[in-house]
Amino acid sequence: MTAGPRVFTGEATDPIWSDHAACRGIPPNVFCVDNNSQQLDIDSARNICNSCPVRIDCLEHALANQEHGMMWGGLTDDERKKYQTAVRNRARRARQGQTELFEVV
Repeated sequence: MTAGPRVFTGEATDPIWSDHAACRGIPPNVFCVDNNSQQLDIDSARNICNSCPVRIDCLEHALANQEHGMMWGGLTDDERKKYQTAVRNRARRARQGQTELFEVV
């Protein structure tokens, strides 16, 4: 069973950066998007994320805590998986001495 999306409530256990999140106070269902969501819903959530001053902190939090079920740091679950794969591949190529440039997401 998967837990529902996390919502930062201003409690002491919330990450400090969440106080500055552009999504603070917005209903969490706005960010419950995936590949089956309508593009308008994905774009609406992403527009909020794109204006967020703590977007990178949010993305790092989602990756470190394996958050699922909603957009974090401007990326859906599937996009975060692709991002993590690209980062791992880049690290592997760097260890092998390969330095070509590529697009992460």
